Amino acid sequence: MEISEINKKISDIPFQKYSGIEIVSFGPGWAKSKFTVTKDHLNAIGVLHGGIINAMLDVACFLAVMTKLKENKFATTHTSTYTNLRPIKLGSVVEIHSELEGLGRHTAFLKAEAFVNGKKAATASVCKSIIDLQ
Repeated sequence: MEISEINKKISDIPFQKYSGIEIVSFGPGWAKSKFTVTKDHLNAIGVLHGGIINAMLDVACFLAVMTKLKENKFATTHTSTYTNLRPIKLGSVVEIHSELEGLGRHTAFLKAEAFVNGKKAATASVCKSIIDLQ
């Protein structure tokens, strides 16, 4: 599947469309994605809301695990832990690197890191449940 096809599928999901996240590159078990911080992403003090970056890290992990799943499978978040390391300003381009660390029949373990101007801004550890699409 080509990046343009994946980005089209992503843009059909309401949250992904709202967030502006797009996949930049991917391979078996990993993905690189990015988004630009808009005014709609800001919190009360004018920086990226922590919940938004956490959600973007989760989406990035979803993109990484989907590179390894069969077409009749889907992944949903089971547990997650996030660390926000620094504030992210309006207009920043956030690059996210996500990677599959382990994959079983029913569970996937992933990590993701967000960078702004080459500096790590946030991290995530995500466990996803693998489910059948019926």
